[in-house]
Amino acid sequence: KIGSRGLYSGEITEDSLIAFAPQLRLQLETSGAEIVEHLFIDGDVETSASKNINLIDGTPTAGDIYLAFDGFRKSALVTTTANSRSAGGSLAIEDFLSTMQLMGTAGLAGTDPTKVAFIVDGNTYYAMARLPEVKTKDINTAATVENGFVSKVFGVGVLPSWQMHRTSAKR
Repeated sequence: KIGSRGLYSGEITEDSLIAFAPQLRLQLETSGAEIVEHLFIDGDVETSASKNINLIDGTPTAGDIYLAFDGFRKSALVTTTANSRSAGGSLAIEDFLSTMQLMGTAGLAGTDPTKVAFIVDGNTYYAMARLPEVKTKDINTAATVENGFVSKVFGVGVLPSWQMHRTSAKR
């Protein structure tokens, strides 16, 4: 179970020239959405020392938000290791096809680009934007040099998550 709370006092509104209650609500909604995104991606219930994917060099503290349930990364890295792969420190456009081929039996679950997406952290997203295959218009009609974004790779949507590895100082 996860939840949130915000303390609010009527005196704050009475003494303020600016109506900031809507801003407080917006900040709570934004923060909540960011935490839920982090949880769905980084969730890991493992509490043993050096075994949680979010804290491989320590022991999680009771109440850490990522301990609520297992997320997407835990599934590939620990639960179903056959679906895990490493780009070995360098990223090439072929890594995306190789990743799609890991989904389902013989990659069949990754064959419909309308049903899958690449969820990437910020560092991977920036590395993607530097790939020659997505960089210029002579190769890619939605070139990152022109529009500034990588929105698809091999027809599959790209969802950058700035909340992935949220609790890690190393990211």
